[in-house]
Amino acid sequence: GDLTEEEVTAVSKMISDRYHAKKQRNFDAADEIRDSLAATYNVKVDDRSNEWRVDTDDYAMAGDNSLSEVEVAFIDNKLRERFSLKRVNEYEEADAIRDGLRGKYGVNVDDRTKEWS
Repeated sequence: GDLTEEEVTAVSKMISDRYHAKKQRNFDAADEIRDSLAATYNVKVDDRSNEWRVDTDDYAMAGDNSLSEVEVAFIDNKLRERFSLKRVNEYEEADAIRDGLRGKYGVNVDDRTKEWS
């Protein structure tokens, strides 16, 4: 998910406004800004790491592996399916995909960084 320069500027301002709302303990306003970021720009905020990102179903392969192109394509498709399941709160099915990929291919999935290895 790419954002234009204007959209990045708008998101940055909203992130700043949200920070100030949280600092003033106005959590309702902060939550409203967070929800607006998600709805308008598909932006997800990670408060623990002070990072934000456009939420997408794309996962990046991290590191080297001995998987074939067909296996990598299969894993990418399963990760997209898993992402879609998580979006509709089907966590058991999403976890089953994650566990299946780990069992069959030794794949570890990091949802925070959107990487797999």
